[in-house]
Parts: sequence; C-alpha cells; structure tokens
Amino acid sequence: MGLTLIEPMLPTDAPAWEPILSAAPGLTVGSGVFVHQPRQLKVWYHLPWGLSQSAPIVFVMHGVNRNAQDYRDDWITYANQGRFLLLVPEFSAAQYPDPDDYNLGHVFADSGQINPVDEWSFSAIEDIFAEVQQLTHSTATTYNLYGHSAGAQFVHRLVMLMPQARVGTAIAANAGWYLLPTLSDPYPYGLGRIPDASQALATAFGRDLVILLGSEDTDPDHQHLNRGERAMSQGSHRLARGQFFFEQARAQAAVLNLPFDWRIQVVPGVGHSNSGMADVAAKLLSQPGSP
Repeated sequence: MGLTLIEPMLPTDAPAWEPILSAAPGLTVGSGVFVHQPRQLKVWYHLPWGLSQSAPIVFVMHGVNRNAQDYRDDWITYANQGRFLLLVPEFSAAQYPDPDDYNLGHVFADSGQINPVDEWSFSAIEDIFAEVQQLTHSTATTYNLYGHSAGAQFVHRLVMLMPQARVGTAIAANAGWYLLPTLSDPYPYGLGRIPDASQALATAFGRDLVILLGSEDTDPDHQHLNRGERAMSQGSHRLARGQFFFEQARAQAAVLNLPFDWRIQVVPGVGHSNSGMADVAAKLLSQPGSP
C-alpha cells in the first residue's frame, strides 16, 4: 500500500508570504493513500504542491462500487485547479458490506438500538478531518463534501444528522432516495427515532447543501435504483426524487419558520454519471454559497 508520488511543480500564483501546508509521513505532496486509524480506512488523497495552510479540504464520497481510487483519480485535475487538498475515504465492501453500514450511516444496530454517534460511518469524516489537520498543520476550520449516487445518500444524511459536523459546502449528486425531513417516518426514510432530530434539522436547513441532479437521470428501471414502496413514494426516478426532496425540505422549513439555505441545480444533458456531475460540482465548490 505504497504511495504514488507525482513530481511537483510550484504554481506561479502561490502566495509566497503564506505558510505552506505541511507534507507528513504517509501524506506527501502528490497522489497517494494512507490508512486512517483505528477504523482501518484507506484514504486516497491528492495534495497539490504549494498549498497554503488555509487551503480548502474537500472530501469526495464514492458510490456503490466502493471505487475510491477511481474517484480520487477523477478529481486530481479539479484539486490542482481549485487548489484544495482532496480526500477520498474508501468504505470497502469487506468492512462495510451493506448500505446500512456505509451510505445509511450505521446509525442503528441489527437489534434496532441506535448506535453511539462515534460508531456512525458519518463520524469517520470528522475523525479523518481532525487527523489531517494535525498531520498537515492545516488551519482550515471546515471541509467541503461531495458525493454521487450512494455517496450522495451519505452526504445529505450526514448534513441532516450531524449538527456538530464541520461541513462548509456539501453537494449531493443524483442520490437514489432521500432521508425526508419528517419526524413521523422512521429512519432511514425519516427522522423518527433519531434523538434530538428537531434541533439537528434546524441546523441542517441552515447548511449550504446543494442538491445536484442530472436532467437525464430518469431511468425508472436503473439496476441500483431502490424501488421499494417508500422510495417510490418520492418519485419514479432520481431526478424526480431529488426535486421532491428539495421541495419537501423547503416546505418543512417554512412551516417551522426556519432559515433555509439549501440550493438545487439541474445539470442539462447528464444522466447517472459521476464524471458528468463532477465538473459542475467542482465549480460550485470553488464558489461556495453562490446561487
């Protein structure tokens, strides 16, 4: 599990007066992988040369194929152009065999009892962020988050369930189905049985969450699309479900008289494709909070 190093070149626009983000054992300039302890999670990364200590940190969450290295490779160009540290955790099928374990967060045990928050898969992102801050002497106080498909399910659930998370901008692209902002439906379709769900929802509505949808992601028979009764009630395909989720959230925020800072964007001509969404997502991450 060695590092693949890329010969660095100093960017001409690097501000010489800013402290440079430190390389560290296991996390050196270029592309590589390190293991996050104690979860034994591989984290594929790309550290562009000459990043300042205040440079953004971006997590990218893989989909159902658990191909974190491919996602890292797809985002290297964006990391170089956007001048951010890229981190792609690998939630392998060996360690996280079911959707309950990865993209649904491992929130509940098989017994039906809620797991401690530090055992949720979402908490791994906070732990990795803290480790990377320490390793690199980063002064970033928040991280940005992008996920496609199953990764988007992970992203929007983290935003809704982890009010303590240090998330800046979060982008959920082409999720197959959603955690609705209702207390009446049980998790993972609603917030029922989640402790302090009302307070978590109030925080979530104030986050910069982008629901990113492909205009052509409309296949009702896609092999990985959840066609259970509760999922189908959100719409017959991913585009419809994303639009339904956003409108449900906006309406609930209005009922509760809460600020609502989420955004929705439809990408023309793109179906269920991570590569088709990544270019738009990278641009959104370079301009957080923009309409």
